[in-house]
Amino acid sequence: MDRVGQELAQFPLDGLQWVTETSFEGPLREAIAPHLAGLESAGATLIKRSLARATYRLELPGRTVFVKHHKARSWKERLKYLVLPSRASAEWRTSRAMAERGIPAARALAFGERRVAGVFCEAVLVSEAVEDAMSLGRALRETGEPPGRVARFIRRMHDADVLHRDLHGGNILVAGGGLVLIDLHRVTVGAPLSRRRRVASVAQFLAPLGDCIGREARLTFVREYLGPDAEQAEVDRFASSVEKAAARWLERRYASRTRRCIKRSTGFRRERLPGLKVYRRAEFPVELVARAIEQHRAGTADGKGEGVLKCDDRTRVSVVDVGEKDHPGRLCVKEFIRGGLLQRINDVFRGSRARLAWLGSNACEVRGIRTPKAHAMAEAGPRSFLITDFVDGAVSFNRYASDFGRPRGREATRKWRAFVRDAADFVRLLHSHALRHRDLAGKNILVREKDGGWEFCLVDVGDIRTGRTPSLGYKIKNLGQLDHVYVRPSRTDRLRFYRHYSRGRPEFDRREFLLEIDAISGARQERWLECGGREILEERKQQGKPA
Repeated sequence: MDRVGQELAQFPLDGLQWVTETSFEGPLREAIAPHLAGLESAGATLIKRSLARATYRLELPGRTVFVKHHKARSWKERLKYLVLPSRASAEWRTSRAMAERGIPAARALAFGERRVAGVFCEAVLVSEAVEDAMSLGRALRETGEPPGRVARFIRRMHDADVLHRDLHGGNILVAGGGLVLIDLHRVTVGAPLSRRRRVASVAQFLAPLGDCIGREARLTFVREYLGPDAEQAEVDRFASSVEKAAARWLERRYASRTRRCIKRSTGFRRERLPGLKVYRRAEFPVELVARAIEQHRAGTADGKGEGVLKCDDRTRVSVVDVGEKDHPGRLCVKEFIRGGLLQRINDVFRGSRARLAWLGSNACEVRGIRTPKAHAMAEAGPRSFLITDFVDGAVSFNRYASDFGRPRGREATRKWRAFVRDAADFVRLLHSHALRHRDLAGKNILVREKDGGWEFCLVDVGDIRTGRTPSLGYKIKNLGQLDHVYVRPSRTDRLRFYRHYSRGRPEFDRREFLLEIDAISGARQERWLECGGREILEERKQQGKPA
């Protein structure tokens, strides 16, 4: 009998050493253990599969269970589990400890593990399903789950010396009027929690919920967490600490998710083809990578092939069609050609330009910044390739602003002013996520009208840098770069753009702010006119467009 009053049975079966509640031994022996190699054929539903774990839902007479089948994904993981318990083992032990402390959590029914000479091979955890449950994150967004109840539940966990190191809305379920904790392998039990750990845990929970829990709701959350006896000064100090910790947590999360694209993981793959080192999305077949690059090379061989958008000594860009059955829509292949010694040295320390673009595209995606979806990146000596979706029906911000920036008529003016506000929101969003684009020119933003509004799509993402919030000077530089278009809008509309971008930011409330933008924009305009801009303006005049 264990510490929570359950009789346990231990036995070897089918190569695994099992421990289970005696009431569950029969279903385990009959319906689960014999079918681990093919649970789906035994009636189970696959919920999720990754490189290290597969999760199934299985209906049994009178109950529903989840089966998590863990396998070692690398030799590093096998070494780790020589000294640490496996995920399944940790979740089994934590489930029993949580029950002992009276914290509602997913109930583990059985646990099995196979080791050879002490080396971990595989493990299985069977837990009881929480019926009629909804994730807390979904409940907060859809049903307005009271944040106070959640705060008291987390306080109850912390007071019981329970720390969930992956505490977010998906790992707490709302069921039967109560809250239930799941995914227990990241839970530690036993050590009293310091104030610093409590702040970090609350921040980790609140950070991803910024879209559904506003500032006032966060203060209410903190007040409920600290309890009715807490003084207002302590509530304010704790809330301030949580805000700072949440910002740090988000940056770490963004950085971690950004670099997933260069590792072998559930969503990404690394492979080698003859002469190519390939990084790709798991759903994008490696055969398409080779086919797209082959078509690109054929089209850009003489620089005049069909679909060639750009072809010079450093960069070649083409649009290819790999076949509708394999991948609907056209793909854009961008080839980067390494220059001289300086570029070679730069590649050694920072990676190829295609790798930087691959990372930049993923950095935008995890932060919710729209960019052409990058499917694969390949490196072949001095050449590297980036394969993305081709954005149909889009034009550059330069061209759109030049064509429509001098509206005539009430409806055209209303539409243009709405565009100005949306464009300002896009740039503000970019800077708010600590993304720094070294050349935020109009040519590097695509615009497409959709559903009565506009989609803004950032391109040339190899120039994106992450990890540090743009300084005021950097933001002014970006705004000056964007201010230069073929035909500048009126000063009034430009002021509307800056006012909307800078709302609520007192550092922009000065005359010098606009003068600095004008200086940067003017210098770019002069260089552009000297480098072919006059020919572009003359061509626009001949086409009857504003110039």
